[in-house]
Amino acid sequence: MDKREIGVTSMAFFPWVLLPGGLLLVNRWSRKAGYDFLQPVPSRGIFPFVLRRIPADRIPHTQGSWHPRPGRPLMAVARQFGLVGDEWPLPEDWIVFASARLVECRLKLFQRNFPDVRRVGHSWGDPLLEVNPDLLTSAGEQPALGDLLDYPGDLVIDLWHVRREGWQGQAPLTSEPVEFFQQLLFSGKVVLVHFQPARDGAELGRFLRGEPTVLDELLALLRLYPRIPLVVELAPPSTAPASWMFPRSAIQGLIQVRQRIEEVLT
Repeated sequence: MDKREIGVTSMAFFPWVLLPGGLLLVNRWSRKAGYDFLQPVPSRGIFPFVLRRIPADRIPHTQGSWHPRPGRPLMAVARQFGLVGDEWPLPEDWIVFASARLVECRLKLFQRNFPDVRRVGHSWGDPLLEVNPDLLTSAGEQPALGDLLDYPGDLVIDLWHVRREGWQGQAPLTSEPVEFFQQLLFSGKVVLVHFQPARDGAELGRFLRGEPTVLDELLALLRLYPRIPLVVELAPPSTAPASWMFPRSAIQGLIQVRQRIEEVLT
């Protein structure tokens, strides 16, 4: 049977990834935790000399910035205090990415150093599209299951985005995430899955303790699809324990997460 590859986001090692050359440390630590590949974001600390020292097969995918306009620190502070809406970034967008121009420069560096890298997109029409409730089709509507089944590109399923509400209060894509995910898997359009628990601070703990969660149900569907790689998307202190900001704790935590995922998938 094919061995499933399990990767991890570079942000699992925040804030160290933001240091000049930090991605080299992240690559080393992620290997130590037993992960097959990295999925980096175009964060601060990305320079040509860094990428040239990472093997080509180590970075098959990357993502853009979380917000299209990360380089507005004053507006980010205003949003933090609720003075402006989510058309403006949060402080963490500026802290991690600095500016939209630098994000594009770093994405070009990834493409230059890793010619086969695929960028996970968040807009309808992107060749590799991450499904989420904030998507709008070319008709300006939230996509239904049929729209996704007919999508001309490949799909990425995030196990939290497929369940959450939209940032502006839109309804979730489905009220039956397990069945929804199953149909997308069966279609053959899903080429990558992001493991991300609900951002309630509790689901990850329940999952690691072996208590029943929706994550278990969703992951179990992947048993029939061992060729679909999985990326662990956890980042301290928002979606992982704050203790992960210390490298040793992050490595230990990521080992525990990987082992638990493999247990569910076996």
